[in-house]
Amino acid sequence: MGIKAKKERWSLDGLKVEVNKQMSKLGPRKIDTLVVNIFPPSNLTGDQMKGLKTEIKDCPVLRNIQSSTNINLQWKQQ
Repeated sequence: MGIKAKKERWSLDGLKVEVNKQMSKLGPRKIDTLVVNIFPPSNLTGDQMKGLKTEIKDCPVLRNIQSSTNINLQWKQQ
């Protein structure tokens, strides 16, 4: 998101992200799910939000983590 916002000159001032982990209950102890709550700044337009959501889906880090961990992205209003 940061790279896209910088490239487009969008301000992400006020962006807040909360990450909560849920551990596995069966088998070896590991992170089973990450719940990521994203609180975007209120100044973003609908098109900007759509662009950021697309960037997250295409993120190589997310793609790598998803192979071993469930990722639950939740967009919230501040």
